[in-house]
Amino acid sequence: MGRWLTGLLALPLAAGPAVTATPQWVLGPDMPTPAGALGSEWHDISATAATDVWAVGGADDAPLTGHFDGTTWTEVPTPAVPDGFTYDLSAVDGAGVDDAWTVGTADELGQHDQLLAWHYDGRSWSAPAGAVPPIPDSSLADVDMLTRDDGWAVGHYSTIATRGLRPLVLHYTDGKWSRVINPIGDAISADLTAVHALATDDVWAVGTQSRIGGKQDTIVLHYDGIRWQEITTPIVNPVGESATLLAVAAISGKDVWAAGKSCLTLADDSCHAVVLHLTPTGWTIVPTTGLATELTAVLPLAPGDVWIIGYASSKAENEYDLAEHWDGTSFTRDPQLPLPAPDYTILDGEPGSALEAATIVPGTGAIWAAGWYRSPLKGTSHIIHRG
Repeated sequence: MGRWLTGLLALPLAAGPAVTATPQWVLGPDMPTPAGALGSEWHDISATAATDVWAVGGADDAPLTGHFDGTTWTEVPTPAVPDGFTYDLSAVDGAGVDDAWTVGTADELGQHDQLLAWHYDGRSWSAPAGAVPPIPDSSLADVDMLTRDDGWAVGHYSTIATRGLRPLVLHYTDGKWSRVINPIGDAISADLTAVHALATDDVWAVGTQSRIGGKQDTIVLHYDGIRWQEITTPIVNPVGESATLLAVAAISGKDVWAAGKSCLTLADDSCHAVVLHLTPTGWTIVPTTGLATELTAVLPLAPGDVWIIGYASSKAENEYDLAEHWDGTSFTRDPQLPLPAPDYTILDGEPGSALEAATIVPGTGAIWAAGWYRSPLKGTSHIIHRG
């Protein structure tokens, strides 16, 4: 330090406002594609702490799980897949560093889907005998553990008699998953895609249902500790569109968010985001920026601090990551999402990536999001985080 500053340092300094850096999205870290695999992708991500983050998905036709300890992602071996089966892991959730569940579908030679539920005990994944009921032609899409001894999983099942999908709800108590009866009103088929357990008497599940005439609408179910009931919500899709909800999360029993998409029935590539919000005055449709094609996660940190995660696309473009933030008044797009990799651009230079899931690190406000991106040769898993 030069001597000419000595006098200045003796002067009293005026106090200024503290400067707080705004968290930014950062690429990775991520786990390398397993040796020998042509590609990989993440389907879900969940955290119990900054040092306990799980991601599940697939590498080629094999299931894939990864664990982040605060520094490094490590591939964790899964149970052996029997000959003639392919396993698809759709969701993961944990109640602690030594207690996590992943669920999905076991497909036998493309003929009969079966429920898949694996448990992690701090050492390895296993398929506990009798943990899930034997329900033919069924699949689980999401799982949410309230505690080690209380959790929920949702999906669908079908039979010749049903002539369509029926919503499936499983409740984890007494060391096993048990089927719970739930309503579907006048729907001719229904499928549950996401579940969020806020309390033992406050559980939400969302998905899609088809009514007489073929229109596909959103469905919202609520469990009050005694029974499941279908909840009436605004119609999000005009005539000619089919809608589904893919994510649900709650701050309180009167502050619940759900998100998904609505598409032209005869043009699946023409979709737009859908967001529903429950406040003390009821459910409302919340406008987004209009950029998103599909929303796969909704993350309410506080009443005026909500993130929606997914991807955007158009006929002229491939999918690309998208995140929007709610400040209590409106959604705005966060333009700072990082590109997945140097070889991110393919197919006429257009990007190809999507965020399939996101999670909040409890007590921190940090967010992890996961999905996939396409390189010129293969698909690759893709993770970003913020905070």
